[in-house]
Amino acid sequence: MVRRGRVCGRGLAERNRGRMGRALGALALTAIVAGAGMRAYASSDIVLYAPDFASIQGNWAPASSSSGAGGQLLTSADRGWSATSNALTAPADYIEATFSAPSYTPYHVWLRLRAASDSKYNDSVWVQFSDALDLNQAGVYAIGSTSGLLLNLENCKGCGVAGWGWQDKAYWLQQPNVVQFASGGTHTIRVQTREDGVQIDQVVLSPATYLSASPGSVTGDTKIVPRSSSTTTVPVTSSSTPYSGSAALIPGLIQIEQFDNGGEGVSYHDTTTGNNGGAFRQTDVDLEPSPSGYDVGWVAAGEWLNYSVNVATTGTYTAEFRVACYGSGGTFHLEMNGTNVTGTMTVPNTGGWQNWQTVTATVSLAAGTQTARLVMDSGGSSAVGNFDWMQFTAVPTTTGGLTTVAGAPAAPNSPNPPDGAAGVTTSPNLSWKAAGAS
Repeated sequence: MVRRGRVCGRGLAERNRGRMGRALGALALTAIVAGAGMRAYASSDIVLYAPDFASIQGNWAPASSSSGAGGQLLTSADRGWSATSNALTAPADYIEATFSAPSYTPYHVWLRLRAASDSKYNDSVWVQFSDALDLNQAGVYAIGSTSGLLLNLENCKGCGVAGWGWQDKAYWLQQPNVVQFASGGTHTIRVQTREDGVQIDQVVLSPATYLSASPGSVTGDTKIVPRSSSTTTVPVTSSSTPYSGSAALIPGLIQIEQFDNGGEGVSYHDTTTGNNGGAFRQTDVDLEPSPSGYDVGWVAAGEWLNYSVNVATTGTYTAEFRVACYGSGGTFHLEMNGTNVTGTMTVPNTGGWQNWQTVTATVSLAAGTQTARLVMDSGGSSAVGNFDWMQFTAVPTTTGGLTTVAGAPAAPNSPNPPDGAAGVTTSPNLSWKAAGAS
């Protein structure tokens, strides 16, 4: 075991150089972005919560948190270990997430951290990327190297730490904390332990909103940066496969317990091990019998479920979710290929865990095969709620007297309409119930 230590020599000169370097860096960044025609402002902030980190290794684990984003955080146990000199090429303790970003767009790197016991010896991490460049287009902070962006929550020598705080640097170093990528597409961020005992609940890569200002405070912070339809979230790049062997059809009805095959961190994320209800499938997702078959229960904030779906036609749909809760429920949302399509939805108090009600949202869906992700955002009085099924029904549209329904097969016009009347195409609501082995 390596006892944690601190780099010496962080006196007044170092602090003054750091302040001057950050001021000059901000001016340089402003000039570069302006010279690029404000290109940075064309992209959305990338916001990652704890469940977005699919790879959790060594002394890291997800945990529920009343103050964490989405009710969850990632934590490392305080075992007195540190690696303060440099990042490790093959660390045992790290977390990784993937995200989508365009090429040559500057992103300011921010993490919201908290130190166990508010100790300055539990407050720092190394951040690395699969393919990051600095503003001079030189490679920086590569995964598998000893180079890493050092983020230290304590903001100056002797300042101390208190609760959550946003940080983008170590106060005694002058490192670039704005990165870009040579190619668009999927990239990987790795956060590895520098001092164990540190906790993380949010990572923000900002080309606009927080390019030159912090999302929140460095101590006592309460700022949760929302994940919304305008926020780039983690694209689904896992190898999850449809439960029944083929993607569920939309329009149609999907049983919540028939989430994809693939396991923890691939087709679902559950904060506890084992199936508390012991029914239907042997996974970590908690399932129990219900009047319609089975439901997902014991639902905690930060959990999610993937569903391979095939949307028949681009259009507007009514999305219905069958839910139940004893006491006040929590919130959730539905994503399609990483984009929030429903906005925040609330599970009502239905008066019992098997007293079911339907909550509804109107969504716009693109045609084709994609991955739907049901994401639990915040807990209620005792859980987010129970979930039975979700159903998608096409919203009819009328153009020039012709009514059509997205996803419905074509039907012949009414024969021989009266003079002056338009033939009307009518189509049934094609709802179905996914089948699978029980």
